[in-house]
Amino acid sequence: MNARAAAAEKRALAAKGIDPIEHAKSARVPDASKPGDLTFEQAAERYMEAKLKQFRNEMHRKQWRYSLEHFAYPILGPMPVDQNHH
Repeated sequence: MNARAAAAEKRALAAKGIDPIEHAKSARVPDASKPGDLTFEQAAERYMEAKLKQFRNEMHRKQWRYSLEHFAYPILGPMPVDQNHH
């Protein structure tokens, strides 16, 4: 899409009372209020973003990420967090 078309699209959204920036964000990130849209991988990444800052040791950060990326994400990553498995 060229710049003029993108600008025209944003103006059209604004004319409808829609914030173009918020509209773009919502298209990229699933709404956290809808648990079915949030995958295990997305939830884990959000958690790690907050939790890993608490670790002073860089090796611990790398171990957490490695374990999730290599063992959990391939199997659980795409699953919705609200999916119940018994």
